[in-house]
Order: sequence, then structure tokens, then C-alpha cells
Amino acid sequence: MDDKPPGIRRLCVAYGIDAPGGRGGGTGQAAAERRGYMAFVEVCASLGLDRILLDRRNAGQLGVFPVGIDEPQVVPSLVEGLSRVLAGLNVRFRLAFHEGVMTLLAAGGYGGKAIATVGRLAESKPLRAVLAEYPGASLAVLLSASVFEDIGPQLPVEQFRRVEIGGPARGLRDVAWIYVPGHPLSASVSMGT
Repeated sequence: MDDKPPGIRRLCVAYGIDAPGGRGGGTGQAAAERRGYMAFVEVCASLGLDRILLDRRNAGQLGVFPVGIDEPQVVPSLVEGLSRVLAGLNVRFRLAFHEGVMTLLAAGGYGGKAIATVGRLAESKPLRAVLAEYPGASLAVLLSASVFEDIGPQLPVEQFRRVEIGGPARGLRDVAWIYVPGHPLSASVSMGT
């Protein structure tokens, strides 16, 4: 009998938080991370997502949405709610969504390709670069190609920018779509085929 935990297809989320003025350690970064985490939890709770499963090993920066949610309604609502709440905070927030197979691990953690991918997307150079490009923005959102195909039409599609994100050493590349609420990106896209 195989002792590996079962693989479950779920919508996954990851985020990263930077204090304004760039990354770095210190009390400014720690305070920004606390404010960002509280904003994320508050917005999730306001949307009835208090059952979102946050990975306790990563300070809550990786999460798995509950089964049975209305993804095309929840993702835009989460983006809108975060955009509104973060506007009053001194935080730069990177948010990524991906859907795929993940596994529940011991000690409240997650594993699997979907978790690795969403974490990599939240830390990606294009997502960090777009926040640098728009210093007045407090939120940048990245949707994996599969999530964009399903959920993108619920958001202002003309404001997305297509990007490629380098993968592991094997040379794989992920196509993803970036959106900065309130800041139309310079290279817009259409939903086309």
C-alpha cells in the first residue's frame, strides 16, 4: 500500500508582502507582513472564506481554497476586497493564483506541483517588476494560464499583461497574466483563442 497522501485538485493562492521602498528585513518589513496578513485574513473572512486552509509552515503565505466555492465569483471579490483594504495600508502585496493537484502534509502544510507553482508565481520577477513599475500600487495579481482562462473574464481583461515565467532548470516556462488594480498595464491583452 502506498503511504503517500492523496492528490487533490484545488485552487491555490500564494502571496508575498514587501514594505514600501523595497524588500529587506527589519521592523518595517515585519510590520508590513503583519498588516498584509491581517488584511488577507480579514478580506477572506468577509467573503465567507474563513475556511481557507493556510499553510502554517509558511506564515500563512500559501493557501488552499475550500471545495465547492464559486471560483469565478470568489477570485475577483478577493482581488477587489484586498485592493480596497490595502489602499489604506503601507504595504506592497503580490498575489498569485494557480489550480492543480496538491497534497495535505503533516503539521498543517501542503505539497505537490500546484503548491510549488503558485509559490514560484508569487515570488516571480515579473510580478515583483510590475510593482516596481507602478510605485503607487499596493497590489499586483498574477493568474496562471488555466485560472486566467476560467476567471479572467470576470476581471477587466483589457488591463492584463501576458508574461512568461521561467521554470525549473529543465527550461520550462509558465504563461501567466498580471493585473494591477487601478493601473492599466502598458501592454494589454484580449481573451482571444
